[in-house]
Amino acid sequence: MNLAGFNPFRPGRRLVEPVAPDPDQADLPRSADVAVVGGGIAGLIAAVELARRGQKVVLLEKGRVGAEQTSRALGWVASLGDTGLRLPLSLRSKELWRSYQNDHAIDTSFRACGLTIVCRSTREMEMFAAWSETARAVGEVDAEPLGLPDLAARLPQVTTPGAVGAWWQPSDGVVFPAQVAPALARIARNLGVHIVETCAVREIDRSAGRASGVATEKGLLRSSAVLLAGGAWSRRLLRDLGINLVQLPVYSSLYRTEPVTSDLPAIGATGSFAWARREDGSLVIGNNSAIASVTLDSLRLLRPFLPSLLSDHGSLSLDLDADFLQGLRDERVRSPHRPFAYERNRMLGAVPDAANGLKVLASLRREIPSLAQVALRSSWAGIIDVTPDKAPIIEQTGCAGLYVCTGFSAHGLAMAPAAAEMAADLIVGNDPRLAPGPYSNSRFKA
Repeated sequence: MNLAGFNPFRPGRRLVEPVAPDPDQADLPRSADVAVVGGGIAGLIAAVELARRGQKVVLLEKGRVGAEQTSRALGWVASLGDTGLRLPLSLRSKELWRSYQNDHAIDTSFRACGLTIVCRSTREMEMFAAWSETARAVGEVDAEPLGLPDLAARLPQVTTPGAVGAWWQPSDGVVFPAQVAPALARIARNLGVHIVETCAVREIDRSAGRASGVATEKGLLRSSAVLLAGGAWSRRLLRDLGINLVQLPVYSSLYRTEPVTSDLPAIGATGSFAWARREDGSLVIGNNSAIASVTLDSLRLLRPFLPSLLSDHGSLSLDLDADFLQGLRDERVRSPHRPFAYERNRMLGAVPDAANGLKVLASLRREIPSLAQVALRSSWAGIIDVTPDKAPIIEQTGCAGLYVCTGFSAHGLAMAPAAAEMAADLIVGNDPRLAPGPYSNSRFKA
């Protein structure tokens, strides 16, 4: 853990991006079986799964579907190396991605291209071997080790210093973040889901002690159940109900190179950087570096997050800047004449970490000599919803009829399908394929 800065008057990292008006914007219905709050990957897939279970679904998004975390992702759909509560979700999610790709006449962009992770020590190779044995007891795992000759054959372009081998999993894959949300929205609409964009949910409506709908900027939507899949916004909405969701936001940056001529595999990682190739030949690259702004919430949740902070190996930096003061302003008592925070921040991003970008680019140039002259074309950052164990929270909350599916900790594309499937089953009263109990918010002691 590092300290990035300590100046509450320095401009914060949050960056609000404009949302253009949509002349074809759908009207808000008066009622639904289920109101889904949030149009990211989890909300979209939950809407699809609920519609497949015969529910009348209205999905509400304060900005545009997939415009915040989903569209800013690297794009991996992978289970290689996943542990704990994440592994069952990532294994099941790959099955669901294949079914979405095969069952609908719409290309979600999912490709099972295989993932290779280069290892720099014998110990790292042995850790993956132990993981492989454990993971096979959980589900279908097709990972296999690669010695140096096999690594050279599979990744001849990569010359990572100190490499001793790699692990490779053919079933892992990729989606293109800019394409996947619009594709899932089309699937959802074809199943009868009503999607309303630029419609911020202001609060959860309750009647007789249970959720009975949502109050939006466009009026009240009545529903029998509400699913909150609001990503980094979920904690704020639940806090208004007195529910302490153990989740915090962090900032993470990615960088895109100019298009390159290379037969580099679609996805991979070397230990110092990871990549995903886009259709135009450019590479999106990044590492595990993240920045957490100090806020009142981070102080409130210090206890459950402290073990993960203490075990961090330098990838997380804490920063106190103007985001702290902005958080104080956002918590002020609301006025009917003052727009809600959700409406002031319809599409929230962040200022990318330029210094980290130079570090990632240097690693790419050093470890892939054929790309030694490649340049960055663009960069961006997103706000990620993180839990202490980096696994999502999926449950019916203490408010009857109100469900939550959030906290994907930068792995939404890899885990959201199975998590959304679980949430849909909980809502309609089916027995979920995976046991939901371990994913409860109560596993954290706040």
